[in-house]
Amino acid sequence: MVTLSATHPGHHMRYVSTAIIVVLAASCTSDIDRLQLVEDFERLKNAHDRENTLALFAADAELDFGPMGTMQGHEAIDRIHGYDAALSTTLEFDGCSIEDSDVVCRVTESNDWLKIAGIDSIGYDEVRFTINDAGKIARVSAIPSGESIAAIGTALTAFGGWAQQHEPERFGALLDAQGNFDYSFENGQKVLQLLREWQGAAD
Repeated sequence: MVTLSATHPGHHMRYVSTAIIVVLAASCTSDIDRLQLVEDFERLKNAHDRENTLALFAADAELDFGPMGTMQGHEAIDRIHGYDAALSTTLEFDGCSIEDSDVVCRVTESNDWLKIAGIDSIGYDEVRFTINDAGKIARVSAIPSGESIAAIGTALTAFGGWAQQHEPERFGALLDAQGNFDYSFENGQKVLQLLREWQGAAD
């Protein structure tokens, strides 16, 4: 046990300062840790491991998809993971780097929805992961490229028009009270079935 002498206050301050440094070092997430966390996210997301993917996020984390909507909190994030699982979504990360303690990556996404709509994949020029000091994902900003947004918009307009004309009740059941798409595993399966019928009608 170390005993501090009252006659040497400098010693006491040195120990206190050292303790503060140790605590701060322990509470901060290193760049290597941040990159590893994003790598873990890519791996677990592509395995459709919803439970362990969700565990990477802070309880109040936010997903920002720009014009495609914003979701916040574990429940909303898990519903997105479920929807992506139903669509067999695959993400390919490339060129990840650290910017102002965030991790920024280029990402390519493919899934069954896009394939049925005739879109091979969509691209995100910048997906930004903000990671808190507890080592959890606090925010993800993932806005598709302009070209990708245009391609999705064209497909949605054609599919939505067909669905509202031919299957209005089934299409309406996919929307929440505000008229927005209700993301979930079950709705992912239902929208794929409608998409296949739309594709069949066009053939």
